[in-house]
Amino acid sequence: MFFGNIISFLIGSINGSVLLASICKLSDIRNHGSKNPGTTNAIRTHGLIFGLTVLLFDSSKSYASILLNTYMNTSSTPNSWEALLYVILGHCFSPFLYGQGGKGVAALFGGIFAIDATLGVFLLAIWGIGFIITKCSALGAASTLIGLISWNIYYAHSIDLWLIIAIILLRHSSNWQELIYAFDKISTENTEPSCRGSNSIRSCEKGSI
Repeated sequence: MFFGNIISFLIGSINGSVLLASICKLSDIRNHGSKNPGTTNAIRTHGLIFGLTVLLFDSSKSYASILLNTYMNTSSTPNSWEALLYVILGHCFSPFLYGQGGKGVAALFGGIFAIDATLGVFLLAIWGIGFIITKCSALGAASTLIGLISWNIYYAHSIDLWLIIAIILLRHSSNWQELIYAFDKISTENTEPSCRGSNSIRSCEKGSI
């Protein structure tokens, strides 16, 4: 189990945007935009195709890690949530990037699809609805976390999943602070709070994946 968790952590530590930018001879996205090496900033910096490739890479590494952990684990009930926890720890706090990393949403989805595809489809639909309504990836992520919290309370009861949720909330702390500030500013101006309707919601520009 310990060896499998170390492998999951190391796989998670391989950052898709930094690796692919190096291979494609593109500039490091950590020097642009939000400076976050995740999907949203990758799309804004190097375009949709590059960003979607990063998304596929980061989600695939967690998917593969869960399958590898299941294969290596001799227990009749391998703890896939624990394996995903280590993947997300590596993704968010990569030793190869001196403790920097993404915000964990892409890695989260890849792992969830490996653990429970039905849950993955459900949470992806929630994210999509949240994003379409608000035009804000951070609020899409918030919608997903609300769904995941509800699912963990009623079904999974996993401490590892609580830790995963806590990490992703922590990684989005700047987004939450700016959203609170923006909505407070909008409310004082007596206008309807909307990510699309206000340029003051800078967290939407920072991205969340």
